[in-house]
Amino acid sequence: MMWERILADYTPSNHPSHIACAPPEGNKPPQGIQGAIAIRHRLITSTLFQLAVAHCFDADYSDRFCPGAEDITICPCSSNPQSTHRPSHHMRHHVIFSCVNHIIARMKYIRRLSSLKQILQFKEFTVCLGNFLLETNSTLLRPLPRPLPVLRPGRDPPL
Repeated sequence: MMWERILADYTPSNHPSHIACAPPEGNKPPQGIQGAIAIRHRLITSTLFQLAVAHCFDADYSDRFCPGAEDITICPCSSNPQSTHRPSHHMRHHVIFSCVNHIIARMKYIRRLSSLKQILQFKEFTVCLGNFLLETNSTLLRPLPRPLPVLRPGRDPPL
């Protein structure tokens, strides 16, 4: 009854988290969550949830929550000799759907898929994305390297 009331007043969102957090069918979680669980790999499962809610290790997140950290926000593909494009920001959509460093894995796992919303609607597609992230050891799994901190003699903590 609670879900019926919520659905009566609810306007669907186009944000991927809407699909991952859709009202359950009976006692089953939504398809995207079922796919994330099916991976059986903690890092990949947590990364899939982070991708769905846009709190993953990409340039947007770094710029918003760590603006003074001087994180590297240019995708590592920018230094790839096969890249003919200008440097790309390290964004989840770029890394998954267009980064030249992942062409082979993309063709293998997510060939005909074009959005996170589309992927998270189906358990099978979510599993494919998880396998893509695992095979590529994706840069979305962890923060990009930060520059070394500037040493401040006399103010740094003792070793």
